[in-house]
Amino acid sequence: MKKRSWQVPSLLIAGALGGWLLSTFTGEVRGDSESTEVLAEVGGVEVTRAQVERTSPEAFLPLARQHHEMTERSLVQAVRIKLVEVEAAARGIPPTQLVEEEVYAKAEEPTDDDIERIYRRSGSTAPLDQVREQIRGGLTVQSRETRYEEFLAELRERHPVVNWLEPMREAVADGGFPSKGADDAPVTIVEFADFQCPYCRQLESVLGQVMEAYGEHIRFVYRHFPLTSIHPGARIAAEASMCADEQGRFWDLHSEMFAAPAAISGPRLKQIAIELDMDAETFGECLDSKKYAEHVARDEAEARALGLTGTPGLFINGRFIAGVPEAEQLAAMIVDELQRAGEPVEARRLEPIRVAVEADGFPAKGPDDAPVTIVEWADFQCPFCKRILPAVEQVLETYGDQVRFVYRQYPIAQLHPEAEKAAEASLCAHAQGRFWAMHDAMFEDQAALAVPDLRETARRIGLDGPAFDRCLDSGQFAGEAAADLAAGRRAGVTGTPAMFINGRMLGGLQSFESIAEIIDDELARIQ
Repeated sequence: MKKRSWQVPSLLIAGALGGWLLSTFTGEVRGDSESTEVLAEVGGVEVTRAQVERTSPEAFLPLARQHHEMTERSLVQAVRIKLVEVEAAARGIPPTQLVEEEVYAKAEEPTDDDIERIYRRSGSTAPLDQVREQIRGGLTVQSRETRYEEFLAELRERHPVVNWLEPMREAVADGGFPSKGADDAPVTIVEFADFQCPYCRQLESVLGQVMEAYGEHIRFVYRHFPLTSIHPGARIAAEASMCADEQGRFWDLHSEMFAAPAAISGPRLKQIAIELDMDAETFGECLDSKKYAEHVARDEAEARALGLTGTPGLFINGRFIAGVPEAEQLAAMIVDELQRAGEPVEARRLEPIRVAVEADGFPAKGPDDAPVTIVEWADFQCPFCKRILPAVEQVLETYGDQVRFVYRQYPIAQLHPEAEKAAEASLCAHAQGRFWAMHDAMFEDQAALAVPDLRETARRIGLDGPAFDRCLDSGQFAGEAAADLAAGRRAGVTGTPAMFINGRMLGGLQSFESIAEIIDDELARIQ
């Protein structure tokens, strides 16, 4: 890229700085929730704001968190603005001129090659000349933002920043619950979760990454918040986990239940106890007697008192995170806590969570020795599986011999009654060397997946009709399709499409860019 000088109106610069001209704030901001401000008196006895807020913590705590998060974000922006103002004052020039000279003038201008690369990856059907300036504009903004961040880093070296804002912490009980890690670990993570919650299951991968990187510094505590209104098996699962904890097998049952949450039931839990070589009789008596019902109810009550309305909910040394954070976000908070505890550690590279999935012996495109293997579990009647096809084709076209794409069956019969026979039909076609022709034809017309339609499609794409009919009618590949489905469930698949890129799971409908981001990272790791 070549350098280019920019003449930028001051209004645009103000916008680029995130509103530095609006750096004056007015209005009183209340401090922490232990405010002694008196709001009322009863017979001469004062009622403080803190006492009022403690009467309905489920209402006030979320508001307090929101206020603190807004303060944190605003402080970050205020510091960025002040860094520019301090440097501008030191140079004796206006902030707008400083940004022109250090950001806009030094930002790299996108080249035609950059524009064409983005155009190819976008999959756009519009002519390049029609969207060239739009792409150029987007790349220019990115370049300026990158240079702005670089400049701010330079300014922090010259003008040290000290942050006096303390994190918001909440008192969360962490003793006497299932846990991993040393009791005296400097960082304690308490999770409130539900064994049938898909987001809690998703969080397992994030926690795995972070524990792999920082596990020696962390104590992890699991607490229960079963959302029985939407997860009918969540309460019995929570009670069962405590029965398993009696026998030192909490984490084993924890893993089994998250692996197959839809199958949770009293009989299934007792069967799992047998499979795990637990004392099944003792486990069954514990579960049937509802021995831990009150324990689970107390967890649930504390979760609500802490203002939780859903799962998962994490508290890192009392600092709350709702939902499923990015692994990098969680790791950054852990590093910050270690620094505050006087145990500074450098940020560590988080290794991606990989699931061992079999790729050999299934329909595939691309060379067997490709450095990246994508295994997709899909359902021929699933509309999202059809919608992801253009992204998959673009991946294969863009990366060529660097990618092998493997298709595995995940027919969801409860939603798609014709999916099982369609899966079998594809394997019957595979036996004749025409899997992809059948694959394409069935996705092209998902309304034509009844058995008579499948027979007609087989003949239309040139299969041996009688041989195909015998294969389909006999259920020759029904067992293979069922085995694929079971393997998908063991790998953590709960819906379609679901991809594993060198074992890294990417669920749901994805764009080419999302898939390409992981492929690029995998190729970079190999180099």
